[in-house]
Amino acid sequence: MISGCGLFGSGLYVYHHTKKYQNPAGQAAMYAISSVLVLLGTARILDIPPFQDRFKRKE
Repeated sequence: MISGCGLFGSGLYVYHHTKKYQNPAGQAAMYAISSVLVLLGTARILDIPPFQDRFKRKE
């Protein structure tokens, strides 16, 4: 839960600081990085792939 929130927060932090970039290509790259971080954080929190536990016992 903590790592997922950390990734999610990192994505929001990067998104917030994209306003500093005047170059449209730089802004697009930073938006892409921030969206990937937010999506990875969400996947980690919801325990979906690529973070799904493969070693859980099926009973």
